[in-house]
Amino acid sequence: MAATISPWSIPVIRGQSVHCWGRVYDYNLSLLPAKVISQKKNILAGPMQLVAITAGKRLRWSNIKFKEMSSDRESVQYVTHASSRELSVTCRITTEFDGMTRIDMKLSAGKELSLDSLDLVIPLKRSDASYFHHASVYPTHVWDWPKKRINAGAVKPEGMKLPFVHHLWLGSDDRGIQFFSESDEPWSPADPESAITVLPDCNVTTLRMNLLSRHRLTGDWEWCFGFMATPVKPWPADYYQMRYCHMGGYGIEKSPDPATQPAYLDVLAGLGVNYLGFHESWSDQQSLPRPKDPQELRTLIAACRAKGMRLVPYTGCYMSTRSPEYSSRWDSLPIGDHYQYQRPDNQDICRIVCNATPYPELLLKQYTAAVAEYGFGGIYTDGLSCPLPCVNTRHGCGYRGKDGTIHPTMAIWRTRELMKGLYRLVKDQAKPGILFCHTSASVLLPALSFADFYVDGEHLLSMMKLGTPEYPEDVFRAEMHGHNFGIPATQLPISGNAVERERARSLAILYDVMMIWHPEHQSDIWKAFGSFGMTGAVWVPYWKTQELIHSSNTENIKISAYLVKGHRALFIVANLGSSRVTTALSFHRRGMGITERNPLRCQDELHPELAMPLVGGEVSLSVESGTFRIVSVRGD
Repeated sequence: MAATISPWSIPVIRGQSVHCWGRVYDYNLSLLPAKVISQKKNILAGPMQLVAITAGKRLRWSNIKFKEMSSDRESVQYVTHASSRELSVTCRITTEFDGMTRIDMKLSAGKELSLDSLDLVIPLKRSDASYFHHASVYPTHVWDWPKKRINAGAVKPEGMKLPFVHHLWLGSDDRGIQFFSESDEPWSPADPESAITVLPDCNVTTLRMNLLSRHRLTGDWEWCFGFMATPVKPWPADYYQMRYCHMGGYGIEKSPDPATQPAYLDVLAGLGVNYLGFHESWSDQQSLPRPKDPQELRTLIAACRAKGMRLVPYTGCYMSTRSPEYSSRWDSLPIGDHYQYQRPDNQDICRIVCNATPYPELLLKQYTAAVAEYGFGGIYTDGLSCPLPCVNTRHGCGYRGKDGTIHPTMAIWRTRELMKGLYRLVKDQAKPGILFCHTSASVLLPALSFADFYVDGEHLLSMMKLGTPEYPEDVFRAEMHGHNFGIPATQLPISGNAVERERARSLAILYDVMMIWHPEHQSDIWKAFGSFGMTGAVWVPYWKTQELIHSSNTENIKISAYLVKGHRALFIVANLGSSRVTTALSFHRRGMGITERNPLRCQDELHPELAMPLVGGEVSLSVESGTFRIVSVRGD
């Protein structure tokens, strides 16, 4: 068994409570968790309940038992059991080191039983269920699905109704919980279009899954699902020093004219890049570690190392049909019948393959050998952490429903094992590398838990522009800033003109999110972070900085911060209005933890040559529309 579980802790059972990093799942006298504690706060308003009704009466569970079965460094296994006169239910449960919990539930009736309904009911504190994110209710090949029904945002007062979705997260800016399942095959809800409901009421938001309705139980009924409280891990201390861009290429270490033009790799190094991603064209066969020119690759890697950089190659869910291992049996369907990708450099036809096939084992075997041979600085994954719903029965996905059609399943457990394997691979090197995951529209936490950071938003690029009214900020806040999940997030640069891109970048950095890919969208922020010194800095979102700073303009100016309490603070001052704003900033020593005996010093970190005097305890600052300034305040 591999020993790499950092940054998590070893899960343990104490009494009837399961403890893992940052979270406690308390089963005290309950079949399912009575409390879910994340970062010392219980997010449940009451115990999770399995509600069974027969002949108009709710069954009363008794004889509730909790039994520890086994444990090791990475997981604990336990069983809960409850019974009524008519039914018994057993849950075989595994909780792993990152808090992922899998439940294999079995209901058994002593004799044939007619159930009016069977519901899984989760009462959440409303303050901890203000945002949602779920798998799309539309197939991926319905390309404009975000315009039909966006799958992230604020929970409205009237709540929401959903058909079965493979994952659903409810939470706040700080914590939450995700439920997930590969299949709804055992379900038989009264109304398939509202099988899942989320209903806010006073201080409680109730998540209800209608598992069965008017169902005759003649034998055992089984369903496998999971849950995972967030954040899933501690915020990485070295994240602000990672400095990733995705502009790698063969030959960039060479200059066409060294006398007049530096090599592009030298330019990247000068901008501060530490990790350099190399997209699909590094490999001759999509996603597999088969370099077009092994010697050129070694030369590039050596040049990167000489400049303190590490190369991060691309892999993903696409596979070249030219690869000898490829089989149409591996295709993810129905997407494969509607879309395939032709690589521009070699004209290969590439298909999305499903993780419920031998593909994960192939990737792990091949990359284990490639990392040993080349010493990569990590791996960039494209779509691997967000498997698509699949109906390809040739490799075991999908099921035939009562309506006679094939319904999709999702390879969640095998995707998790793939991502766990890649994480171990990059972290078990003498010098640990990074795992960077590209996911769009699907934050599947049992898989994404292993990412050092993720990039999101591609699914909206052609339809909504970040920073404009057409892109609701609550969508970004629910899915794409990462702090609610415990995983740093990045964004792809939006298309459009420079003014629109800068507005999007300004909103993103307010959320501690950088526009990944090209260094030109990040290098000024990297420089500010380097000058400030991010070691020990804690991000404070703009809706919580009132104790640190005051702006004379609160209508258009929003201010987030990075705080090293007792020493210094770095403020992101963004103008999201339509015209230039001049604002007076005053700083609150008590909130920053800086005593009166230490004089405050201010600096414009993007333009340190500009004087920034404190006059009467205030600094005057002008911010152009759709842009941001970065101001540091020191008292150390």
